[in-house]
Amino acid sequence: MPSKTIVDVIKYTEMLSPSEMIKWALRNVREVLDVLNISYAAIPEYREMVFYCNLFLIGKLRVEQMRQKSLLINEKALLEKDEAKANLLRAFGYTLTTSDIKQHALQASEYALKALLSANVSAETVQKMANKQKADLETLACFIVAVDK
Repeated sequence: MPSKTIVDVIKYTEMLSPSEMIKWALRNVREVLDVLNISYAAIPEYREMVFYCNLFLIGKLRVEQMRQKSLLINEKALLEKDEAKANLLRAFGYTLTTSDIKQHALQASEYALKALLSANVSAETVQKMANKQKADLETLACFIVAVDK
């Protein structure tokens, strides 16, 4: 069952590590690209984000390197004329900075959803996707807590 309030969602982020939050954000961004029917190969920033995240997850990159890459992607977002693509770029940037501030995964997912709205995907579809993301986060947090006990 999806979380009912933002307080619930924040509570779940506190239970999870930055790495788990990065994986959650990556999955959310990928689902949005699928809905928009965008090839992963078509957006070099997406490929770079996934590459950097994977390197971070295996301990080959530091937080500072993730932040630097995020800044470069966010600069591109500022220059982008297409609102849907600009929101996707912001989602990529926030996914990277989740390495430092795990709540940034929430902003990454929010910008990914804004990309859907900017691309004229129905509000109902976007709401369903938001509910699924929250439910996935809740399930992940509950699973991690159960395993840790």
